Formats: sequence, C-alpha cells, structure tokens
Amino acid sequence: RIGGAGSEFLNGITADNSGRVYITGAFTSSIISVPPFSIVNTMTNVTTQDVWLACFDGFGSPAWLKKYGNVNSESGEGIIYSPAQNAIYLTGGFNSATMLVGSTTLNNVGTAGSSYDMFLVKLSTTGSETWAIRTGGANSSDYGRKMGIDASNNYVFIGGTFSPPSALTPTTVIGTTTLTTQG
Repeated sequence: RIGGAGSEFLNGITADNSGRVYITGAFTSSIISVPPFSIVNTMTNVTTQDVWLACFDGFGSPAWLKKYGNVNSESGEGIIYSPAQNAIYLTGGFNSATMLVGSTTLNNVGTAGSSYDMFLVKLSTTGSETWAIRTGGANSSDYGRKMGIDASNNYVFIGGTFSPPSALTPTTVIGTTTLTTQG
C-alpha cells in the first residue's frame, strides 16, 4: 500500500532488466509511507502536491522512495528505463519558483504559482540523481507527460503539453526550439 491521509496519484511505471519496478506520481498527503520508507510533503496543508518516485525489487519489496517538490504543486508524470545506460528517466512539471533534485536546483522561468516548467531527471537504478534539467517558456505551463526510447536505447523522447498564457503570446521554448500553439 502506498498512501497517506490525502490523495496519491500514480502517473507512470517502468521496469528494468533485473525485474525492478519504478513508479512515479504526485501526492497531497502530509506524509506517505511505503514501509519501511516515508516522505513528507513540503507543504502540510493538503492542497499542493509533490513528486514521489519509488522502486520495488523483483519480489515487490520497496527498495527506495524519493520526493521532489517545493511550496507549490509538482508532479511526476512519465518514467522510462534505458537498458543501454542502465538508467531511469523521469519527467513532469513543477509550479514552484525552484525545485531541488538531488544537488541540482531547477529554476522556474515563469511566475511561480501560475506557470509550470517541464523537468527531466536522469537517475541510477539505485535512485541517485545523475543530472536534472528544466525547460519551458516564461509564463506558459509546460509539462512532460509520456516518454519513449529509441531502438538502440540511446535517445529519450518526451511527449507533453504547453499552454501559453494568451493568444497574444502563443509560444514556449523547449531547449533552443520555439514552439507555437495552433489554437
């Protein structure tokens, strides 16, 4: 059982070659437990959500549990395993001004609380963060939702959404590419 007194959402699942299963989502509970592990929501008012990420071994026992978040809402959405790199990739969105991922601080370029930036994290199978990046336009809501990997297991693909604040500013920036909404 994964849970607490609020709401927990499971948004993504993947498995590696050794049978470990990785799941991600978001939670509003002040604390969630996957015994013997527990994580605490950054805010305890049960209105904002943080990202949770868990690993279970091939027998279904919890191996580790992590959380990412800050004072506004964040969510883990897509997750995938790369056999060639023996690594886990995680994507989603964060609404806070900053989000700490391991030793990396991601900065939201928009107005915190009113726009999301997309994040991408690479982790080892033991849960150590290798790197983390963010992307997105100022004051648009950018979210990584689903993930895929090429046949050689070298390139990760992210599908997502972006919502510019108005028809007057219909763009967002992903990396160095400017995207324009079609409606």
